[in-house]
Amino acid sequence: MASFDNNVLGAYYSSGVSLGLAGNAAKVQSELLNGSFATVDPAIIPPWTIPEARPYDQMLQRIFSSGPLIDLTDPRVNNTAGDDQFKNLFGLFTGLTKLREMATYAEQDSGASTRASLLQHRFEGYLDEVKGFVSDLEFEDTTLLYGLKTTSITSTQAFPKDPKYTTPFHMSAEVSQVRGDAIAGLTGTETFDITVVNSVETKVINIDLSAVSGTLNVDNVTDYINTQLTANSVTSSVVVERFNEDSYGFHLKLNDTETVSFGNASDATPSIYIAGTNNVGDYASGFTTKYDDLGNTDPNLAFRSETDTTEADSAKAVAVDSQGMVYTVGSSSGDLEGLANQAENDAYLRKYDAAGELVWSRLLGATDDANGFSVAVDANDEVIIAGTVRGNLSATSYGGNYDSFVTKFDGDGTEQWTRQAAPYANDGALALTTDASGNIFVAGQTYSEIGSGVTHAGGSDGYLSKLDSSGTLVWNKQFGGTGDDRATAVSVDGSGNIYVAGEKDGNAVLQRYVDSDASQTPEWEVDLGALNTDGTVTGIAVGSSGNVYVSGQTTNTALSGSIVNAHSGGSDGFVTQIVDSGGSAAVGWTTYVGSSGTDAVNGVAVKASVGADEIYLTGATDGAIDGGAVANAQDAFVVKLDNTGGEVWANQEHGAVVQSGNAIAFDDTGSSVISRLGLSTGELPATPPTEILSLTTLRPGQYFSIRVNGGETKQIAVETDDSLGFLSYKINKALGGVLGSFGTSTIERGTNESSLKIEAKNGAVVEILAGPEGFDALAPLGLREAVLYGTPLGLEDEEEEELESSVFEVGFSDQMSLMTPQKAADSGILIDNALREIRKMFRFIAIGPEDESAKNGLPALKPADAERIAQMQGALGAMAGLASSMNLTNQMRQQGLGGGSTQNMLNIVT
Repeated sequence: MASFDNNVLGAYYSSGVSLGLAGNAAKVQSELLNGSFATVDPAIIPPWTIPEARPYDQMLQRIFSSGPLIDLTDPRVNNTAGDDQFKNLFGLFTGLTKLREMATYAEQDSGASTRASLLQHRFEGYLDEVKGFVSDLEFEDTTLLYGLKTTSITSTQAFPKDPKYTTPFHMSAEVSQVRGDAIAGLTGTETFDITVVNSVETKVINIDLSAVSGTLNVDNVTDYINTQLTANSVTSSVVVERFNEDSYGFHLKLNDTETVSFGNASDATPSIYIAGTNNVGDYASGFTTKYDDLGNTDPNLAFRSETDTTEADSAKAVAVDSQGMVYTVGSSSGDLEGLANQAENDAYLRKYDAAGELVWSRLLGATDDANGFSVAVDANDEVIIAGTVRGNLSATSYGGNYDSFVTKFDGDGTEQWTRQAAPYANDGALALTTDASGNIFVAGQTYSEIGSGVTHAGGSDGYLSKLDSSGTLVWNKQFGGTGDDRATAVSVDGSGNIYVAGEKDGNAVLQRYVDSDASQTPEWEVDLGALNTDGTVTGIAVGSSGNVYVSGQTTNTALSGSIVNAHSGGSDGFVTQIVDSGGSAAVGWTTYVGSSGTDAVNGVAVKASVGADEIYLTGATDGAIDGGAVANAQDAFVVKLDNTGGEVWANQEHGAVVQSGNAIAFDDTGSSVISRLGLSTGELPATPPTEILSLTTLRPGQYFSIRVNGGETKQIAVETDDSLGFLSYKINKALGGVLGSFGTSTIERGTNESSLKIEAKNGAVVEILAGPEGFDALAPLGLREAVLYGTPLGLEDEEEEELESSVFEVGFSDQMSLMTPQKAADSGILIDNALREIRKMFRFIAIGPEDESAKNGLPALKPADAERIAQMQGALGAMAGLASSMNLTNQMRQQGLGGGSTQNMLNIVT
């Protein structure tokens, strides 16, 4: 069960509570909370009227006692004179009393934190029991709901507005902090082209910064570009954008009949990109950094971007396409750019332009656990990611353990296909690459046969799989001994030779396979030496003239080849050069990257140049790689080597928290005047996807169901090409056609976002039912299971009010939790409401909806108490409008209920 999220709870309650504070007070005051039941058989004794000793020191024993939560054989429940309606209500009440005791213990007892997981497990089981019990109850003239009564539900998932309802534009990255200052990195001699395409022609407009009048600041550059665009009858334009008090850039106002792209920069120079992890645990984030000016011994940090979730994230791999777009892959436990994460951990893919602006983000859509480990871009600039997943990614998947997955996206972020390998034991894809024909080669680890035609040697084996560009398996190869072996890196050269690096019998190895060879045997294999404890192979890069570079970490001070930089002690990173001579290969040199502490090289990239390869490494150290200060905890680093293995420069990212460089990519033309102006090299406006699978974490085939008036259950399955509009059409069909006989589904369009609304009408009862566990479509859509009650046509106000008063709500949310004292306090408030609602329902069944206080001479609820309860309901209803930092209990305290508001409320209703 997910953690308790007050924002989710706020949306949940605001969708069902329609009365404001004053309305609630009036309603509550007209209802009798403290009445006797003169019209009820005297033998019927409600459990809340029976005194019961519940010593605090025995609370733990009561909480963890065996047996069901709702016990209809309890003597307090059997005082019903044979009336099953009352018996069920009393049984539910006594069960909820135990739930309330659990919440009190979790909130107040100092020992609760040591039992938090055990408490939560028991609590979740009890919530499931309550949900099942309530759903099975039937009453003659009234209804009890597990959630809240409402006529409609609206998705909490915000969908980007359809492009046809928006004006196209593009924002640059920040380029200046002072409006009048020259833009950093420009000399005034740069040129580039703006290509404008409309329905009639293509125009290529040269921009020469030497023609800019005055200082090269944002205003003067804007004026010059607009002059050139106007002279060529282009209607798109540029304005200066002030992002905040000291941040300026460019705003491209794009005509919807034109597309614009930037290219052919005169000053393109190489860049490297690092993907890594910042901090640890729940505070960890994934980062992407760009370095340029690589010929300088102190390279320039061009940008740094981090994931921005409230949960643990990491970035594990990075790749660059032909247009200079940058892709990072990793994993996240939180929601990412509006995508609702349904998993314990999900794989993500992010696209940046060369200026560091985020173009889009995608989550894989796992429902259990997934990790992204590798990313590659093919010759068509389509993006492929690989990693591990637990649970099924499609209706035809049959996973169960950890499986390898490979997913392909186009450049706009639309998923093309997913392949999930699912042998009977754990396996995982750790690396992948592509060849010139679009074939995909995946390397990884498996604890059984990865497929047919291969043999498992024992322990874990390394494997290599070839997929064609459509994701169809071509062949598998598998290697290993009786121990634990794995393939951790793979690359293909220009001739189609496949290089696989990994670990075999505890040693680092490099193998070369021939694509056309169907055998399991590599053409050659080179042993680099023992890795020793905690040693690993982390990367591979192909240079010029048959040079292949393998990176890793080891305590072995004497790996194969001539040693260039010696081992520094402890665990060091390394890179080894292997020279491929065709039918055989030999180790050239090994150089270590290390300090007196613990060091690792986690990735390697190369600028291939005959006789002058440049090798770039990234990793982590708790020492001093660059000759400067020792790391505070652990630093990420970047190192440049020449083709002999000698160090050219080292750059260490000193920080106060743990950092690690996990992967590196090289782009020969990554920096230019275009990126320094904060602009993108891709076509603008970018074509946003309309498929709902790209806008959410939905997987193809996931579904939910709709049932109207207890009739046929109709599945609403999400298919690959479905847009939000077409999904709404499907829902309308299930609700009685486009005329909406029993309800309607509509798209609510806001200023920048849209949401999906489902509403019951004409007195219909519409049940929204979740799909199977792990394959439900409701949660990714931001919807929930619900029963919607349409208002009957032609009712008078009094009739409608009477109908409203006959429906009662337990009002529970699946987000309830006891994992922290604050969450337990919030859950306790909901339980208090449920206890009160059961008493109200008992009174309704016993004496009807009318206020009987005057007739029986009984005291009505005091206005002050009614107001306090109204504040409770109003707080629940208003939560969606609160700042995310304000939780429910804080609001109750601000409304004057005091620090003991939870217990005070319990006193009122019991």
